[in-house]
Amino acid sequence: MWELARDSRNGQVSERERQMRQIDWDEVKQKRREAEDQLVADAQERQERNREQRYIQLGLALPDAGNDETEDAQAEDGTAEGESAGETAGETAEGETAETEQPTRAGPALRIVNGEIMLDEEAPEEAPPEDDYADILAQEDADLTVRRNRMVGINNRRREPADRLPPARKRGGKTRNGAWTTEETDMLYQHMRMWGTDFEMIAQMMPNRTRAQVKRKFLAEEKLDPVRMRETFMAKPIPMSIDYYAEHTGRDKSVYTQYEGLDDCMNQIKETVADVRRQKEQREEEARQQVQKDQDEAEARKASAKRKREGKKRKREAEVQLEDE
Repeated sequence: MWELARDSRNGQVSERERQMRQIDWDEVKQKRREAEDQLVADAQERQERNREQRYIQLGLALPDAGNDETEDAQAEDGTAEGESAGETAGETAEGETAETEQPTRAGPALRIVNGEIMLDEEAPEEAPPEDDYADILAQEDADLTVRRNRMVGINNRRREPADRLPPARKRGGKTRNGAWTTEETDMLYQHMRMWGTDFEMIAQMMPNRTRAQVKRKFLAEEKLDPVRMRETFMAKPIPMSIDYYAEHTGRDKSVYTQYEGLDDCMNQIKETVADVRRQKEQREEEARQQVQKDQDEAEARKASAKRKREGKKRKREAEVQLEDE
């Protein structure tokens, strides 16, 4: 078996192998890493922007500053989206133009002679249509740095861009291979003593882990260390603490303690909605008054111009009457 499997280093190297040896694979890895970092940064920025929008809708103060930077980032994103939309529209228009330029006739030319369909031998022969699919395959094969495995298609079909990453890179994970450290495992057991199997709540307190990762780790620990798992759930649970949750989520405690209860929360939300409605009505009333003011000024100008015309007309009539006398 060793004789069959070993590489004797004999024979001719293929053209593809020579091309792959000329590629700077360190640079390729760096570009892949930068693309993954960009996906993570975009996901974090989108999450932060959504959080700020929720605060604004509820009429609450943001826990930290940086609104100007967020607005600048949104403006830059809007510009980039506009440019990309323009490029996409241009590419679509070019594609449609190219499609219209292609001949629509396929097969031999026919003509009708005396009510009979006959082959038109005088018509010029056209070249067979090009195989676009073959060109696409040739272009894909030309790029030797593209990864081709079963996970490529799965990741590309994911809805969230942040999920199109290796598990270790999701949510800005710090580990490269997704392995759980001893500290993370101990923290997981501690969180389970407080929150049980609420994996979504536990994932919120572990920023570099998703709910799916937490659940998979829980299932793995059930098989690897069932004794510790049983002791964790049989032990006295740790009381739920808002201080503990705020500390591990990285948010200010005031975000969770600004309401005295459900009734207070609902009352503040109702007051915020009422204030927004009053402000909207006030803006509409000011706009209506401005429109009415503009109309009154326009009518006043028309009346003044009419009086001037009538005065000039009477003056001319008086002058004509004096000349006649």
